[in-house]
Amino acid sequence: FGKKLGFVVTPKTRQGGVSFGAVRWQVITIALLLASAQYGVVRGFASPNTDWFPVSVNVFWSCYDVAMLRVVLTAARHQPANVDDDLSVPGVSDTAANAHGRP
Repeated sequence: FGKKLGFVVTPKTRQGGVSFGAVRWQVITIALLLASAQYGVVRGFASPNTDWFPVSVNVFWSCYDVAMLRVVLTAARHQPANVDDDLSVPGVSDTAANAHGRP
C-alpha cells in the first residue's frame, strides 16, 4: 500500500534485567502496610486497655495485602532460563510485513 505506519511497533523480545521502577508504588504500599501494622501493634501494647479486635483485623488485612502484593515483586524479579533465547517459532515469520514479503 506504500503508506507509512502512524505508530511504532514495540519489539517482542524480552528485555533483560530486573525493573523495580515498574513496581515502585507496590513496594511503597508494602512498606506502608507493614509500618502501619507495626504501629498498631506497638500502640496497642503501649495502651493499658486496648481493644485488640480492630487492631487484629487491620493487621490481618495488612498481612493479606502484603501477601498479594508479593506476587508483583516475584514477577519483577523473574528471569527466564536463558534471556538470549529467540522467542520466535521456527517457520513462522516475525512480523506480518515479513509474512507478506515486505521488509
